[in-house]
Amino acid sequence: MAAPIFIQRTPDEDAQLQQLLNDPNTHPKVRQRALAVRLSAQDWSAPRIARFLRCHPITVLNDLKRWQQRRYDGLADGKAHGAPPKITPEVQAHLATWLAENRIGTATQLQQALATQLQVHPSTLTRPLKRMG
Repeated sequence: MAAPIFIQRTPDEDAQLQQLLNDPNTHPKVRQRALAVRLSAQDWSAPRIARFLRCHPITVLNDLKRWQQRRYDGLADGKAHGAPPKITPEVQAHLATWLAENRIGTATQLQQALATQLQVHPSTLTRPLKRMG
């Protein structure tokens, strides 16, 4: 089993963590990680924190390690795995412009025309077009 991790933090860090917990605009995952750090500093073990937060103890240990390494930056989500999105902001802007011109045709015709112009597969455009109306 992994060695227990108990976080030590300064009063300023504790106050900032408390602010994150109280801020309604804080992402729920960040709020949960901030709470895990505060509980660890109160000598709670990772399994106890995990039971309280209803997550896996390894998740808590990973969160605490990230806090030790990167402090506040470690509370945010990391980079997502997988391929980068095919629909970039530039492509979305182009789609919005294209739709604003009120071009007439079926969704399939629109997909095929845009796919040729943007060099993506027509099925790649299905979801973005549905989201845009």
